[in-house]
Amino acid sequence: MNVRLLAALFLTRTLGGFAAADDAAGKSIFNRNCAICHGPNGDGNSPIGKTLNIPDFHSARAQKMTDAEIKAIVTNGKNKMPAFRDKLTGTQIDQVVDYVRHLAK
Repeated sequence: MNVRLLAALFLTRTLGGFAAADDAAGKSIFNRNCAICHGPNGDGNSPIGKTLNIPDFHSARAQKMTDAEIKAIVTNGKNKMPAFRDKLTGTQIDQVVDYVRHLAK
């Protein structure tokens, strides 16, 4: 096997492993901190979500938001949603944003 092919295989497996780990971390963080209101699959279909009219993360409205906008909401809170800047690290917030994007797929 040539060196370039080996390098490509290594990077694909390594980066793919990181992506899978980040997805799992984002899901875990979401389930612990967000699902109670946003629902386990992000559709806002929870008792709290229905009461607060929380948007469905699968919707075009939610997916039109930029990653920076979602990150700002998670970090600083919005309306009745609390801020998570003191509860989650920047990396964890990024993982949640990535997971929210994953939910729309």
